[in-house]
Amino acid sequence: MIARRLGVATPGLRRLDSVADSIFYAAAVFAAWHLYPAAITDRSVPLGVLLLLELGLAISIRLRQWQTDVPTILHALRLERGART
Repeated sequence: MIARRLGVATPGLRRLDSVADSIFYAAAVFAAWHLYPAAITDRSVPLGVLLLLELGLAISIRLRQWQTDVPTILHALRLERGART
């Protein structure tokens, strides 16, 4: 948010922000499991369902990106091949 306000937001910076968020959440889950293992194992089924839902969302986002990226890439390759002949 600060980078956007300062006008320095780039795609690479946004990607690194997502990576930092993922590392933070993974560390928080590890800390919770390390400090309260019984609480985590007692709730393993709801946490597993939540994990599966998150994975499904990530897969659906990738598939949507793939649907838009692949035709664009194929079109560019066809244009490049046509320019060579």
